Amino acid sequence: MNMKETFAARLRSIRIMRGYSFRELSEAMGNVVSAQTLANYEGMATFPDSDIMSILLKALDVSYDDVFKPLRIRMENVDFSFRKKHIRF
Repeated sequence: MNMKETFAARLRSIRIMRGYSFRELSEAMGNVVSAQTLANYEGMATFPDSDIMSILLKALDVSYDDVFKPLRIRMENVDFSFRKKHIRF
């Protein structure tokens, strides 16, 4: 996943987790961008400049790392074994 795809996917996830529609997020940003522009960011049609990015991250109360840092999941001590159940008719 490239940076643009990562940003778009995380923007959508964060916006939904915060309970914002595109219009509500636009209003939370002081209407510096339209709801359609926000939809374009999520659809990877456009990408915000640094000034808009700062306003967007502030409105969502997230950091730059939250939307761009690669996600790493570490799993330890996970037992994937299972017993097969035999069903007799």
